[in-house]
Amino acid sequence: MSMLCLNPMACTFMDFQFPNGQLTYVAGEGISTSAFLPLFGGLLQAQGQYPGEMKFSYSCKNKWGTRITPMVQWPAKSFTLGFEQALAWKRSGLMVRPTVQFSLQPTFGGSDPGLKAELVHSLNEELSLIGGCCLVSHPTAFASLSLGRSKWNGNVGKTGVVLRAETPLGNVGRPSFSVQLNSGIEF
Repeated sequence: MSMLCLNPMACTFMDFQFPNGQLTYVAGEGISTSAFLPLFGGLLQAQGQYPGEMKFSYSCKNKWGTRITPMVQWPAKSFTLGFEQALAWKRSGLMVRPTVQFSLQPTFGGSDPGLKAELVHSLNEELSLIGGCCLVSHPTAFASLSLGRSKWNGNVGKTGVVLRAETPLGNVGRPSFSVQLNSGIEF
């Protein structure tokens, strides 16, 4: 949804959408932008926030279906090389969608280099189980349950909730829990 404000000083939210990206202003948070360009069979993307950081990535699939995404974060000066592979598929009408996916993301440089591994099992269009670990300066293991609208479920539905449990690997007896509410409502 695009919203134009005649008096920018009185606006709390402005969103401009273009064919290959968008520019958003939120009072108190600043300006965020995203742009993409199809290139050499993949997708070149730039995402950023002012004040904040910029991320540049290129995403493509090889002949085995592995999605490879090199990403540079600035000013953090880090490089992430993401690999994502579907391990099982399910037919849904005429479409085929992955039901089990594995991702691996080594990060080099920056303030928190390390490795993140994640396994996602989509039981149906609105329910996913996620488990993994982050082997960084403070290693953790995590498990999540995603119901309804979320990135793991393809943002299906109007609302959703993600329940997440996380524990440090050095002290398993101190887990933390979080709840994320997702909505598809735009103002």
